[in-house]
Amino acid sequence: MADAITEATAKLVLDEVTEVLRTDACVKRAKKAAAEKTKAAAPAQPKENAPKPKEKAEEPTIDPDAMFKQGFLEDVYKERPVKPVVTRFPPEPNGFLHIGHSKAIAVNFGFAKYHGGQCYLRYDDTNPEAEEEKYFVAIEEMVRWLGFSPVKITYSSDNFQELYEMAEKLIELGKAYVCHCNGVYEPMQREYGRLSLTGTVLSKRKILKLVSEGIVRDWDDPRLFTLIAIKRRGVPPGAILEFINELGVTTAPSVIQMKRFDQSIRRYLERTVPRLMLVLDPLPVVIEGAEELDLDVPFSPKIPEMGSHKVKFTPTVYIDRSDFREVDSKDYFRLAPEKSVGLYQVPYPIKAVSFSKDEVTGKVTEVRAVFDKEGKKPKTYIQWVASGSREVEVRIHNSLFKSEKPDDAEGGFLNDLNPKSEVIYPNALVESAGYEEVRRRAPWPEAAGESELGKGGPESIRFQAMRIAYFAVDSDSTDEKVVLNRIVSLKEDAGKS
Repeated sequence: MADAITEATAKLVLDEVTEVLRTDACVKRAKKAAAEKTKAAAPAQPKENAPKPKEKAEEPTIDPDAMFKQGFLEDVYKERPVKPVVTRFPPEPNGFLHIGHSKAIAVNFGFAKYHGGQCYLRYDDTNPEAEEEKYFVAIEEMVRWLGFSPVKITYSSDNFQELYEMAEKLIELGKAYVCHCNGVYEPMQREYGRLSLTGTVLSKRKILKLVSEGIVRDWDDPRLFTLIAIKRRGVPPGAILEFINELGVTTAPSVIQMKRFDQSIRRYLERTVPRLMLVLDPLPVVIEGAEELDLDVPFSPKIPEMGSHKVKFTPTVYIDRSDFREVDSKDYFRLAPEKSVGLYQVPYPIKAVSFSKDEVTGKVTEVRAVFDKEGKKPKTYIQWVASGSREVEVRIHNSLFKSEKPDDAEGGFLNDLNPKSEVIYPNALVESAGYEEVRRRAPWPEAAGESELGKGGPESIRFQAMRIAYFAVDSDSTDEKVVLNRIVSLKEDAGKS
């Protein structure tokens, strides 16, 4: 009886609405609807052994003091747990510090800081012929850039003359002798392994060769691994300290692959810098019938606290030339004739309808497109910039050498140079308003490892260019011209589709 009523009701209602559905289809749909209604009315029964919903995995917190709490440095303190802890960092001022020295700075200054002590910056200035004032200045700047302040700056030469005069007097008095007595206080000295990276050279002599032959601009060329070069490239001091902390401290020398250093920088930047849209090789796309829009775009989809900024959408936008193909293929998901692609944060995807080419060069000069309002959701979204965006020069720095061991190259390290270690895009475009706000608010975040010395430098203006890499402003920049250095690429992928 119930089935008969259901069938009649279904036929009555559906015939009035469509008059085209078959009766058996009506009955099937009505029975399904009735069953769902009955199920909804029944009280929910708890399922035994039901899987719990997956919770979003939290990123592991990084303990900045981990290397002092365990391993070699923990044992050093336990060997003589006496306070106050006083350490020193004794560089020789005959050159610029490199990545290996950052470990010595982090260990000596960090160890004292962790145990509530003090660290001296002690210049080992015992070879005046090789020393220059610029090295003294640069060493102190790098110590402070990494976030440390010496309790006092001293020099090995401070007491040279006084000691010499005392020795002369003792000799004249006939009381000079070699003393073999143990000191009343015996300072503690422990050796730990040096840090070096593959794929580069750290020797002062070899870097001087690169500079003098014009292979690199100077000691701060972003392709080098002097600390002033790493700073100029835009690597945050906090990222360097995290890298050293992750490695820990042992007595064995550490030769670390470059990609591990890069991965550590990426992790740091991923959670600390905003995102902007940048186009390296601009290609204009005219969207027929489009109107200007004001879009509200987040600085980071993962970190709402970073806030958002306004991006103007214009009827003509610029995409990267690599995001358009003249001939489509099944495994290609970006813009091509009669194919749609999403523009980041724009309400509708666009579909290319035609394109123009330069008769001489054969390069595409313009793409014409329309909004694809009725099409499927696009498989890919690409970055873009509006008309009137800021023109910038972008320098993509790759490894200076082709192999991981340039010193082993036949004929010497100069025979291992990478001819594509620097690629320059002179006419790149970056979104204007977003860039200006990032510049104004730099560094991001306000106090994440950036020392007071570094706050005003151009390299503290950092951002992630979506789908490209992380960038920082170079010291060659002027009010009229902005130059960007690539800090590090995004995570390695198998290639764009």
